[in-house]
Amino acid sequence: MNTSTTLLYTEKEYNVSRGSKILAYVFSVGLGVGAIACFYLASQKHTDSWYIWLGVGLLILAVSLYIDCARSKIIISNEKIIVTGFFKTKELLIKDIAGYKTDKNQIFIKPAAKGLPTLAVSGVTHYKDYELLLMWIHTHFKDLDKQEYNNQVAKILNSPDLGTSTKDRKAKLTQARKTCKLLNIAGAVLLIALLICPIYPILYKLTIPIAIGFPLLCIIILYVNIDIITLKDDDKTNAYPTLDTAFYTSGGGLLIRSLFDFKLMSYVDCLLPVTGFVVILSLIFFLICKSKNTFRFGAIAIFFVLIYSYGSCIEINCNFDNNSLQILYAKVMDKRTFSGKSTEYDLYLSQWGSQTGIQETRVSHALYDRVAKGQRINVYVKPGLLRIPWFFVSDY
Repeated sequence: MNTSTTLLYTEKEYNVSRGSKILAYVFSVGLGVGAIACFYLASQKHTDSWYIWLGVGLLILAVSLYIDCARSKIIISNEKIIVTGFFKTKELLIKDIAGYKTDKNQIFIKPAAKGLPTLAVSGVTHYKDYELLLMWIHTHFKDLDKQEYNNQVAKILNSPDLGTSTKDRKAKLTQARKTCKLLNIAGAVLLIALLICPIYPILYKLTIPIAIGFPLLCIIILYVNIDIITLKDDDKTNAYPTLDTAFYTSGGGLLIRSLFDFKLMSYVDCLLPVTGFVVILSLIFFLICKSKNTFRFGAIAIFFVLIYSYGSCIEINCNFDNNSLQILYAKVMDKRTFSGKSTEYDLYLSQWGSQTGIQETRVSHALYDRVAKGQRINVYVKPGLLRIPWFFVSDY
């Protein structure tokens, strides 16, 4: 607490603003009407019990929203802060407050001692005079996010592993931030290129190898700078440069391309090679990052390993497969389109090769328009560079 500043009033109560209350009550009424409609439909269709459960869910949401909006308030006095929410009321003495943390539209007032409650205020901007509330909190208490950030900066600048002087360490921190920023931007650009590259064949041929190699470059950068670069999310409490965006975007882009570009004969065939990729990358990350024993760091690394292993494995298997084609034939039994955010075009093919029964295959708009129901279509099968058989269909 900032002891140099005294409280400006003995007590003030902050309630949800009138506009927010009206909006919440209108939404509650809408949910209630939806619940009534579900109950009515359930009474007309006795076999559709899910209408009842949906109606109960909507009714619970309506009542919860109404009660939460009606009860929510914050009371500040010279002695304590009281926060009332949907379930309970919590209070914390002014002298027991260590500071506050913020997260988007939430503020958390933290106690100085264990065992005392944290006061959480969600949707703080929905309170009347919330600007005065925030100003009062900022004036009287420490910003724990800023304090944690400053502590991390001090730790970096005092680390003997990063240089012999504070000047050297500061220069290394600045260079690491520039490197991470460049690689994160490159990862975002690479993701965009992966999304649009099927439109441009030349771009596709260039982008895929780069997308496979780029994360490996990031792993090398991480290894060389493991004392100062992290994979932790780049939030306001983290002073360490992070490569999380570079890993997310490149791995995610490869995963998207592998799912949309290639059709596997059986996903069972990819288990062994993908598992091999996962084991090797996991071992590399463990050896590089074993000193980073935080849960978030490990979770990001595992997530990247999984999506990159599958995406790169499928792309390498199919894009670099120079084996000869096996041509099979199938008959178009049916064709259908599915509309949502985008239109999907599906052909239903007769049995071919080792595939039994009617096979649903997604195709391009152009191919969908060219073929007719009952027409024979070519199925081209390749064994795959990593021995994961895959196929594609064409009318010529």
